[in-house]
Amino acid sequence: MVVVSSVATRITDFKGIPASLIFITTSKMPAGVNDNVFKESIRTADAAIQAYYRSGNNLKIVRLSGEELELDKCYINLALVNQVGTKQKKETFSLRERLRLEADNVGEPITLEALFEPRKSSNDSTILPRRIFIQGRAGIGKSTLCKKIADEFLRGRLGQKLFDRLLWIPLRRLKIKGKDYGWQELIQDAYPLQDPTWKKNREAYSDRLYDSTFLGRTLLLFDGLDEVSRGWVDGDNMREFLGSVICDSPNVIITSRPHTKALSIGQFDLELGTVGFRPHQVDTYLENCAIPEAIPKMKSFIVARPLIQGLLRIPIQLDAFCCTWKHGEDLEQNDVHVPASHVRTSRGDDISTMTQLYWSISLELCRKDMAHLARLDRDRKVKDSRFSQLSEEELKTFGDFEVQLLLERELTFLGELAFQGMASDIIDFSPQHQNRIVSHLSRKRSEKRLQLPTPYNSILEALSFLRSSDIDQHPSKRNYHFLHLTFQEFFAARHFVEHWQDGAPLYCLSLPSSSKPQELLPLEFLCKEKYNPRYNIFWRFVAGLIQIQSDKPTKLDKHDNQQDVIGFFNQLHEEPIDLLRATHCRLLMYCLSEVVPSERQEIQELRKREGKILYQETIRRSESFRRNILREVEFPDSVLCSFLEHVGHLPDEVVLGFLRCLEARPFIGTQALRAVSPFMVGRFPIELRLQAVRVIFKNSRVDSRETIAWAAQIYGMISKDMDPMIRGAAAKALRYARSPPQEAITVLIEMLEDEDSSVRTSAIKTSGLIPSLHQKAIAALIITITEDKHLSVRLFALDMLSRWPYQPQEAIDLTTTMLKDENPEVRANAANVLGEQPSSLLQETITALTITMTKDENQRVRSSAAYALAKQSSLSQKVENILISMLTGEGSQMRFSVGIALFKQSSVSQGFITALITIMLKDEDSKMQCLATEILGKQPFLPQEIVIALTTMLKDENEDSKTRILAAYALGEYSSLPQEVINTLITMFKDRDIHVRALAAEVVDKQSFLPREIITVLATMLMDKNKDLETRILARKALNTRSSLSQDNITALTATLNDRDPHVRYSIVEILGGQPYLPPETIVAVTATLKDEFEHVRASAAQILGKELFLPQESITALITIPKDKEHYAQRSIVEALGKQLSRPWSFLHQKIIAAIIATLKHQGYPVYDILDRYGLFYTNIKDLPDETWQQLWSFWLEKGCDRDISCYEFEGSLNVWIGGVLHPISIDPARTQEILQVVLGGKTQQPAVRAVVSPGKTKQGPDVVQENAVAASASKSRRHSGSERPTKKRNR
Repeated sequence: MVVVSSVATRITDFKGIPASLIFITTSKMPAGVNDNVFKESIRTADAAIQAYYRSGNNLKIVRLSGEELELDKCYINLALVNQVGTKQKKETFSLRERLRLEADNVGEPITLEALFEPRKSSNDSTILPRRIFIQGRAGIGKSTLCKKIADEFLRGRLGQKLFDRLLWIPLRRLKIKGKDYGWQELIQDAYPLQDPTWKKNREAYSDRLYDSTFLGRTLLLFDGLDEVSRGWVDGDNMREFLGSVICDSPNVIITSRPHTKALSIGQFDLELGTVGFRPHQVDTYLENCAIPEAIPKMKSFIVARPLIQGLLRIPIQLDAFCCTWKHGEDLEQNDVHVPASHVRTSRGDDISTMTQLYWSISLELCRKDMAHLARLDRDRKVKDSRFSQLSEEELKTFGDFEVQLLLERELTFLGELAFQGMASDIIDFSPQHQNRIVSHLSRKRSEKRLQLPTPYNSILEALSFLRSSDIDQHPSKRNYHFLHLTFQEFFAARHFVEHWQDGAPLYCLSLPSSSKPQELLPLEFLCKEKYNPRYNIFWRFVAGLIQIQSDKPTKLDKHDNQQDVIGFFNQLHEEPIDLLRATHCRLLMYCLSEVVPSERQEIQELRKREGKILYQETIRRSESFRRNILREVEFPDSVLCSFLEHVGHLPDEVVLGFLRCLEARPFIGTQALRAVSPFMVGRFPIELRLQAVRVIFKNSRVDSRETIAWAAQIYGMISKDMDPMIRGAAAKALRYARSPPQEAITVLIEMLEDEDSSVRTSAIKTSGLIPSLHQKAIAALIITITEDKHLSVRLFALDMLSRWPYQPQEAIDLTTTMLKDENPEVRANAANVLGEQPSSLLQETITALTITMTKDENQRVRSSAAYALAKQSSLSQKVENILISMLTGEGSQMRFSVGIALFKQSSVSQGFITALITIMLKDEDSKMQCLATEILGKQPFLPQEIVIALTTMLKDENEDSKTRILAAYALGEYSSLPQEVINTLITMFKDRDIHVRALAAEVVDKQSFLPREIITVLATMLMDKNKDLETRILARKALNTRSSLSQDNITALTATLNDRDPHVRYSIVEILGGQPYLPPETIVAVTATLKDEFEHVRASAAQILGKELFLPQESITALITIPKDKEHYAQRSIVEALGKQLSRPWSFLHQKIIAAIIATLKHQGYPVYDILDRYGLFYTNIKDLPDETWQQLWSFWLEKGCDRDISCYEFEGSLNVWIGGVLHPISIDPARTQEILQVVLGGKTQQPAVRAVVSPGKTKQGPDVVQENAVAASASKSRRHSGSERPTKKRNR
């Protein structure tokens, strides 16, 4: 670190020194500057920045309607999305997960007020979050979150004690500078204040930020890292400075969209994600923002449509939905004065798909924009001839078609902007992008008669669908993005559909390049991007829009099935086809979910046939695939019914699994619910019948009351079965049901009084898990406790009350009164109930327990009261003294009760610790001694005298063996024991008790530091072949985590690798594996142990080699020859070692390494595949793999394609695979492609290419779906490549 003496020194004065190493560590003022004046400048600058936050719209939330929304009414949900050591979530394909809509089933939720509070990390250590990374998609609320953070800080409700100031820096405002960039330029860009004194104060303020002490009291809030990092290049001054600030600042919050360009930004304490609204927040938002009289209909509309319910969890979507719901009139109403051909199509009762929702919202926002443009024209702010002859009243009569016709140029521009962004993977459109697209559109004016305004920026500013984060910039310099990525996908799909139906070519620009655009026919674009995961939602919109657009007035006479939705589905089933089938099956499901019922016979036939294909494809796939796809809300109810009609003859466990999948679905239609109901009765086992009941109960709603009533009747009958086990199963069946119907709740309450105690127990536990039942169950227990005539029943009720997850104060008060009951068993149980309360008891209850503990005549009652008191985290000195005196009492039960209670606390007071030393450790009862040592071992800190006492106990061979072991356990919790204690522990490696010997070694191993002489002693013990085996292994235990062995020790250990005992060999390899560096001769010796007969030696050796980036060739060759080690652990270690060598420039070994790793996929799965996937050249090196290896890889893809988005297809002679959102060309040689396909598919028909009908009555292969052999189809296409012309020849103009 470079230390300088003046805060006025600029970062550019240190040429060649990284910015991250330069900090000002003194508070010395610049020469000639008065200290008070300097401090006043800082205070003035802080005040100016805070005033700037409060000015203008900086802290205002402006809705699409133009109305302001108070920050207190905004909700931002944060969830922990990444933490070291946490298990990665399984990949999912559902729309909710793709858009991160769920706020319930994600990582641990974190509230804004708890952002900086201490929390446990994955390794159970405590962290103080100060560096926080927050990611979220557009429209999810990141900018609102920053405003909320700033507002909370200004109000003194967030981080006020930790930080003196908050610097909120929208990174999009930063401007690329020439030679220099530092704090002064950053502050200048972030706070463009006009105050004449600002420049002087800003300079002093900026220089002060180089002071690490000053920076330590500053919270930096960087908003939109993705928006600035996209344009960065290596060596850019701003990138280097900002990167160093982000890396090294102790207190920083960063917001970004996902997939920020790679940038070294250091480690973070927390990585959070912004997720969608929770259901109750959606309701609250409606109550705050919608027209009051419209709210009931809006809520009913949302609840009845589960897919739309999920989409409206996106804040910006919900705002758009509110803005389009007109003054108490829902989307179902039409204007009776509008001509029939121009009637608005956005009927709310017809909206059931994602496309319909976006179509309706887009039309309503277009109406809003149309009215806005008309007002601008009337006010002469913008001259627009389209509105000159139209009155406001006339505009209100416009139907959907007229609105779109009037705004044709705006919609065309939006479509082009969205489509080109999708094609170039751009979501934030810079002026350079905009100019390129406008230039392209200008050349198409003659075709579309599209007259763009000059300047064209007026379109961008006038439309509700676009937003800019650069509101301080001139319109010509602003970046724009769509309200949400789904709006961009919607308008891109509109653009595609227009070209699809017109048969017009698409032009794909390579933004921001000015190169010649690529020209593709829509069918060619479909072939190219069909399985691209980025286009998943795009193709859904395409399917829905083709159907909607086909029914527009201009399209009513066009029922050319090749250009409507029927033709689209036909082409989906054409080549290229996913040979793995899983991705194609999901694509079919998503697109079919957007096709709504229609009076057209062709559409009815289409839905029926595509549903049949989907059913056949799903039933043919693996159980894992079926389990995943059946849970998705897009899976059609009609196909679910087909499943339900055919699963009855399958084994009961298969049917049960299917019903569990249905329960996991967010919604099931009425028709499917009726199909579930037969499984409640008949021959089926009770578990399956109750599962069917659960499915129906979960989907309780008005339109299924008849089915619900039948299910409730069946449930009531099962709950009265003669067999108590069946009744108990019925009681358990409702666990985790969020809102069971009232009939089921009534039955469950009746089971609270069942004659069988196990049934009552199950009913009570279930009641505790249903929020709506808490009060009723508590009331039933209270009545039982106070009124039941049978003592056993009262005791049982008290016992159940003690297990209740939450008790209201009235129940605790009742339990306190039971301390005076005439029956001692009731009094004891009441004390036990109070002792199990999770929160601290009120003083009145503590007083009652103290009286019971000291005066009750029954010893068991007194012991129970003592137990309840000792569990309290805070007691008066008087009560504590009484409890300590109980430790010397005559009753062992009393002493033990107090000891157990102390044991259950994470830490105890100093008074109790003293009692542990002076009383419990000397108790005659060995149980008390054991308890004392266990309690001491749990304490965060032990005084020196206690450490000495525990060591003395450990040394004394006359002590009880268990007491010595527990003494060692207590010492083992501390990693900094005195050296004399460590010396004593080493001498105990020869203790006569094997458990003491083992624990002594473990305690030594846990020490954070061992003196070199002790390490040498332990190493010598390990290598001494004359020592007994057990002593040598104990020495290994103590050395196991040492990473600071001397070179002499390492050399000596290496020489012992050929020891005759496998346990010693394993011990040495383990110790060597903990060293940061091993000499080449040791690496060679470790390589030789790969052939050791002991699998643990082989695994540990492979782990050592896996840490080395540059292994000698003989080591790699040795690893390649043994990848099929049957030991799972050894196999994984060997694969990881091989994977690291793939970065070596040894192409002649690459294929052998890859083949060796692929051979382990069957048993190792995705962790091994991820090793291959990280290797950039993996996919380009596999085309020439041996046939056996290709079969192994294909089997893995085929099996795991249901868990990840993997698709593989042959197109134009090339074999391609999509995985992880990346397209990998495997083989571009048609001949080699056919060879690979022949190897993996052979002559089997298990991978069919499915073809659908062209239209009713004009089937290609009859009315049924024909399944063709994929290899034959691929071979046929290859023949076309070699001679015949393709049916849709690609054109490049």
